[in-house]
Amino acid sequence: MERDMDLIREILVQTKENEFPFEIKVEGKSEKEIMYHVGLMKDEGLIEANEYYGNGYIDYNVTKLTPLGHHFINKVI
Repeated sequence: MERDMDLIREILVQTKENEFPFEIKVEGKSEKEIMYHVGLMKDEGLIEANEYYGNGYIDYNVTKLTPLGHHFINKVI
């Protein structure tokens, strides 16, 4: 799967705007695509998230935006 920066931007915006926990929904994107990108963002240190296994792939519960995530979102929006 290729990295989708528009999807990453949307996940960051939702993370910044919502109380935790919340469900990430992006029109036209599957849960598998969203979780893949959440994993990338966690690996890059943009968000903190709990990892668990479900639906045949790794699933995440986003817990917060990191300082690096705040910095990143301020540069791309």
